[in-house]
Amino acid sequence: MESWKKMIYKMFDLLYIPESLEKIKGRVVLHVSDTPSSFYSCLNKLVTFLDPLAIIHTGDLVDEIKLGLLPNRLALYSKKLRLLARILEGEEKRKVCIVTGNHDNKDVVEQVFHTSQIVNWSGSFDVCGLKLNVSHDFQGLPSMEGDLNLFGHNEFVPQSDSNKTYLNGLMSIHCIVPDNGDIYTLPYPRFVDQNRLLKRKCGL
Repeated sequence: MESWKKMIYKMFDLLYIPESLEKIKGRVVLHVSDTPSSFYSCLNKLVTFLDPLAIIHTGDLVDEIKLGLLPNRLALYSKKLRLLARILEGEEKRKVCIVTGNHDNKDVVEQVFHTSQIVNWSGSFDVCGLKLNVSHDFQGLPSMEGDLNLFGHNEFVPQSDSNKTYLNGLMSIHCIVPDNGDIYTLPYPRFVDQNRLLKRKCGL
Protein backbone atom coordinates (compact mmCIF):
# COMPACT_ATOMS: atom_id res chain seq x y z
CA MET A 1 0.00 0.00 0.00
CA GLU A 2 2.75 2.44 0.98
CA SER A 3 4.72 1.76 -2.23
CA TRP A 4 1.68 2.78 -4.28
CA LYS A 5 1.26 5.90 -2.21
CA LYS A 6 4.91 6.77 -2.69
CA MET A 7 4.61 6.30 -6.45
CA ILE A 8 1.56 8.56 -6.63
CA TYR A 9 3.29 11.29 -4.63
CA LYS A 10 6.29 11.08 -6.94
CA MET A 11 4.08 11.19 -10.02
CA PHE A 12 2.43 14.41 -8.85
CA ASP A 13 5.74 15.86 -7.61
CA LEU A 14 4.71 16.04 -3.95
CA LEU A 15 6.66 15.56 -0.73
CA TYR A 16 6.19 11.98 0.43
CA ILE A 17 6.39 11.37 4.19
CA PRO A 18 6.66 7.64 4.95
CA GLU A 19 4.34 6.22 7.58
CA SER A 20 7.43 4.74 9.24
CA LEU A 21 8.36 8.25 10.46
CA GLU A 22 5.38 8.17 12.83
CA LYS A 23 7.63 6.48 15.40
CA ILE A 24 10.07 9.41 15.55
CA LYS A 25 7.52 12.20 15.97
CA GLY A 26 8.66 14.65 18.62
CA ARG A 27 12.08 12.98 18.85
CA VAL A 28 13.85 14.30 15.78
CA VAL A 29 16.24 17.03 14.61
CA LEU A 30 15.30 18.18 11.11
CA HIS A 31 17.96 19.39 8.65
CA VAL A 32 17.20 21.19 5.37
CA SER A 33 19.14 23.52 3.13
CA ASP A 34 18.82 25.77 0.06
CA THR A 35 15.03 26.05 0.15
CA PRO A 36 13.11 27.93 -2.54
CA SER A 37 9.89 29.49 -1.24
CA SER A 38 7.87 27.06 -3.39
CA PHE A 39 8.97 24.36 -0.91
CA TYR A 40 7.69 26.18 2.17
CA SER A 41 4.23 24.58 2.15
CA CYS A 42 5.84 21.12 1.98
CA LEU A 43 8.23 22.08 4.76
CA ASN A 44 5.32 23.27 6.87
CA LYS A 45 3.60 19.93 6.36
CA LEU A 46 6.76 18.07 7.38
CA VAL A 47 7.34 20.22 10.48
CA THR A 48 3.71 19.79 11.54
CA PHE A 49 3.96 16.03 11.07
CA LEU A 50 7.32 15.53 12.83
CA ASP A 51 7.00 18.16 15.60
CA PRO A 52 10.83 18.25 15.69
CA LEU A 53 12.90 19.00 18.75
CA ALA A 54 15.13 21.23 16.62
CA ILE A 55 15.49 22.45 13.04
CA ILE A 56 18.81 23.23 11.36
CA HIS A 57 18.76 25.19 8.09
CA THR A 58 22.17 25.43 6.43
CA GLY A 59 21.58 28.48 4.30
CA ASP A 60 20.15 30.08 1.17
CA LEU A 61 16.82 30.43 2.88
CA VAL A 62 14.92 31.81 -0.13
CA ASP A 63 16.94 30.00 -2.73
CA GLU A 64 15.22 31.26 -5.88
CA ILE A 65 16.34 34.79 -4.95
CA LYS A 66 20.08 34.99 -5.52
CA LEU A 67 20.90 38.04 -3.43
CA GLY A 68 24.59 37.64 -4.13
CA LEU A 69 23.81 38.29 -7.79
CA LEU A 70 20.66 40.45 -7.53
CA PRO A 71 20.84 42.55 -4.33
CA ASN A 72 17.96 44.75 -5.59
CA ARG A 73 15.55 41.92 -4.71
CA LEU A 74 16.12 42.38 -0.99
CA ALA A 75 12.53 43.53 -0.28
CA LEU A 76 11.04 40.41 -1.89
CA TYR A 77 13.60 38.25 -0.07
CA SER A 78 12.57 39.77 3.25
CA LYS A 79 8.87 39.20 2.54
CA LYS A 80 9.38 35.53 1.71
CA LEU A 81 11.73 35.07 4.64
CA ARG A 82 8.93 36.03 7.04
CA LEU A 83 6.89 33.10 5.73
CA LEU A 84 9.76 30.74 6.48
CA ALA A 85 10.26 32.18 9.96
CA ARG A 86 6.62 31.47 10.85
CA ILE A 87 7.07 27.84 9.83
CA LEU A 88 10.38 27.21 11.60
CA GLU A 89 9.74 29.24 14.75
CA GLY A 90 6.14 28.14 15.16
CA GLU A 91 6.85 26.67 18.59
CA GLU A 92 9.11 28.62 20.92
CA LYS A 93 10.05 25.38 22.70
CA ARG A 94 11.77 24.25 19.51
CA LYS A 95 15.43 25.10 18.93
CA VAL A 96 16.06 26.59 15.50
CA CYS A 97 19.49 27.27 14.04
CA ILE A 98 19.83 29.32 10.86
CA VAL A 99 23.12 29.30 8.97
CA THR A 100 23.40 32.20 6.54
CA GLY A 101 24.47 31.33 2.99
CA ASN A 102 26.00 33.25 0.12
CA HIS A 103 22.55 34.41 -1.04
CA ASP A 104 21.31 35.46 2.39
CA ASN A 105 21.41 38.84 4.11
CA LYS A 106 22.49 38.37 7.72
CA ASP A 107 20.99 41.65 8.92
CA VAL A 108 17.58 40.81 7.50
CA VAL A 109 17.77 37.25 8.85
CA GLU A 110 18.45 38.61 12.34
CA GLN A 111 15.50 41.01 12.03
CA VAL A 112 13.07 38.31 10.87
CA PHE A 113 14.04 35.34 13.06
CA HIS A 114 13.36 36.29 16.67
CA THR A 115 14.06 33.10 18.65
CA SER A 116 16.55 31.31 16.40
CA GLN A 117 20.30 30.94 16.76
CA ILE A 118 21.90 32.69 13.78
CA VAL A 119 25.25 31.37 12.55
CA ASN A 120 27.16 33.41 10.00
CA TRP A 121 28.29 30.77 7.46
CA SER A 122 29.77 28.20 9.89
CA GLY A 123 29.94 27.19 13.53
CA SER A 124 29.73 24.41 16.12
CA PHE A 125 27.22 23.83 18.92
CA ASP A 126 25.29 21.16 20.82
CA VAL A 127 21.68 20.31 19.97
CA CYS A 128 19.70 17.70 21.91
CA GLY A 129 22.92 16.04 23.02
CA LEU A 130 24.45 16.05 19.54
CA LYS A 131 27.69 17.88 18.79
CA LEU A 132 27.11 19.52 15.42
CA ASN A 133 29.45 21.22 12.98
CA VAL A 134 27.48 23.33 10.50
CA SER A 135 28.32 25.39 7.46
CA HIS A 136 26.63 26.63 4.34
CA ASP A 137 29.18 24.71 2.28
CA PHE A 138 31.45 21.75 2.88
CA GLN A 139 34.65 23.79 2.75
CA GLY A 140 33.48 25.98 5.63
CA LEU A 141 32.86 23.13 8.09
CA PRO A 142 34.83 23.53 11.34
CA SER A 143 37.60 20.98 11.74
CA MET A 144 36.78 20.14 15.35
CA GLU A 145 35.29 16.82 16.40
CA GLY A 146 31.53 16.50 16.07
CA ASP A 147 28.87 13.81 15.86
CA LEU A 148 27.52 15.21 12.59
CA ASN A 149 28.65 17.68 9.94
CA LEU A 150 25.75 19.48 8.24
CA PHE A 151 26.02 21.65 5.14
CA GLY A 152 24.46 22.44 1.74
CA HIS A 153 25.19 24.85 -1.14
CA ASN A 154 26.05 22.35 -3.90
CA GLU A 155 25.86 18.64 -4.62
CA PHE A 156 29.27 17.70 -3.21
CA VAL A 157 29.01 14.77 -0.79
CA PRO A 158 32.23 13.55 0.86
CA GLN A 159 32.44 9.98 2.03
CA SER A 160 31.62 9.58 5.70
CA ASP A 161 34.04 7.52 7.79
CA SER A 162 34.04 6.00 11.24
CA ASN A 163 34.89 9.36 12.80
CA LYS A 164 32.80 11.82 10.78
CA THR A 165 29.35 11.73 9.22
CA TYR A 166 28.54 14.33 6.55
CA LEU A 167 24.98 15.28 5.64
CA ASN A 168 24.31 17.51 2.64
CA GLY A 169 20.92 19.17 3.12
CA LEU A 170 20.72 20.25 -0.50
CA MET A 171 20.70 16.64 -1.66
CA SER A 172 18.23 15.25 0.90
CA ILE A 173 16.10 16.20 3.87
CA HIS A 174 17.54 14.65 7.04
CA CYS A 175 15.61 13.48 10.08
CA ILE A 176 18.12 12.77 12.87
CA VAL A 177 17.09 10.94 16.04
CA PRO A 178 19.41 12.05 18.87
CA ASP A 179 18.57 9.29 21.33
CA ASN A 180 19.77 6.45 19.08
CA GLY A 181 21.67 8.15 16.24
CA ASP A 182 19.33 6.96 13.47
CA ILE A 183 19.20 9.14 10.35
CA TYR A 184 16.26 9.05 7.95
CA THR A 185 16.55 10.72 4.55
CA LEU A 186 13.73 12.07 2.40
CA PRO A 187 14.09 13.19 -1.20
CA TYR A 188 13.00 16.68 -2.11
CA PRO A 189 10.20 16.87 -4.69
CA ARG A 190 11.58 17.35 -8.21
CA PHE A 191 10.29 20.92 -8.45
CA VAL A 192 12.64 22.01 -5.69
CA ASP A 193 15.74 21.61 -7.85
CA GLN A 194 13.99 23.38 -10.72
CA ASN A 195 13.15 26.31 -8.47
CA ARG A 196 16.69 26.45 -7.13
CA LEU A 197 17.52 27.68 -10.64
CA LEU A 198 19.48 24.55 -11.56
CA LYS A 199 21.77 24.93 -8.55
CA ARG A 200 23.21 21.45 -8.99
CA LYS A 201 24.33 22.21 -12.54
CA CYS A 202 25.45 25.78 -11.97
CA GLY A 203 26.92 25.53 -8.48
CA LEU A 204 25.38 28.89 -7.63
